[in-house]
Amino acid sequence: KNVKADHTIDVSFNVTTFIVEFRTDGNGTIDGNISQVIGFEKDAEPVIAISNDGYHFVKWSTTKRLDLNGSRVNPLIVTNVISDIDDFKANFEINIYEVVFNEIANGYLKGLKEQKVEHGKNSKPIMAIPNKGYKFVGWNNGSIDNPFKIKNVIESIEIEPIFEEVEIVEDLIVRKVNFLVDGQGGTIKGSSSQEVIDDTNCTPVIAVPKSGYKFVEWSDGSTDSTLIVKNVKVDLNMIAY
Repeated sequence: KNVKADHTIDVSFNVTTFIVEFRTDGNGTIDGNISQVIGFEKDAEPVIAISNDGYHFVKWSTTKRLDLNGSRVNPLIVTNVISDIDDFKANFEINIYEVVFNEIANGYLKGLKEQKVEHGKNSKPIMAIPNKGYKFVGWNNGSIDNPFKIKNVIESIEIEPIFEEVEIVEDLIVRKVNFLVDGQGGTIKGSSSQEVIDDTNCTPVIAVPKSGYKFVEWSDGSTDSTLIVKNVKVDLNMIAY
């Protein structure tokens, strides 16, 4: 008021800023600045969603920038920021692999031949059964377990059995059945190595856990600790877990 001389007056303005924050669902990490201060209508720095081992990035989610909710863009740059956004989340899903057991000539498979298995899990057991005049000798990955399951699956895989011709004497075939324990957590009560005539039964065995352990299942999926393998048509390694 009452201006009686020339004056120069400076006016200062504060720049409006906003917070943009990023997090994950726990199955991965964020590469980049996860808490950024951004000026009005400016762009955030890029961030990258990196999955943990066995997972893959699926999408971003947010309730405060609906145009970016569900975005699969990675790296992500949040453009034209005009408000706080504190709920950007990177979402991941576990990898699922295809495990395929292929049948070949001179035998067949008993069990689910095409399986979808999560990363790090085991496939369901499958049994290779030879035709008359043949014997099972193993799988093409080197395993001789039968029934067989792939443990700790970390990639898609195809497996097939290997059969060999056997000499038939008076139409009589002897099958070998071994009863084993996985690791040191228990013992087998009964005859752990048996030879039986083709298509007959083994004598019963019992999986006995040691102190501090418990029996879970046999390799064919049976959960009864007492096992009688019936109608044996193939050499077997039955493993107690």
